Amino acid sequence: MSRQEANARVLELMDHYGVKGNSVLSVEFFFYADNQDDASNLAIDLSKLGYRVDTVNESGTTTNQWVIRGVTPKMDIGESAINEWTGRMKQLAKENNSVFDGWGTLIDPGDN
Repeated sequence: MSRQEANARVLELMDHYGVKGNSVLSVEFFFYADNQDDASNLAIDLSKLGYRVDTVNESGTTTNQWVIRGVTPKMDIGESAINEWTGRMKQLAKENNSVFDGWGTLIDPGDN
C-alpha cells in the first residue's frame, strides 16, 4: 500500500468517526533509524520544524533500530495537505538515513 493510499484510509476512518477533512489537529509521527546518530540528527531537524519529539530510543527489538516519535503543532489534515506533509517527512527521513513509518492523531468525539 502506498503512503497516499494509507493516508486516504486513515482519513476515511477519521471521517467515519466524525473528523472532517478540513479539521486542524496535532499529528503524531513515527520514524525508525538504524543508529543513534541518525536518530538524534532527525530529532534535531524535527525540533527545528517546531515539532515536539517525545521519544528517541532503541526499539527494544532484536533489530537494533531507534524509534523517533513525536507530535506536530495543530495542522491542516485535509488530504492534499497531509499528502504534502507526508512527502516532506519521507524526504526528511531520507536526508537522515531513517524511515518515516507513518502518522496518526487522537480523535476526540467531544471536539466534533
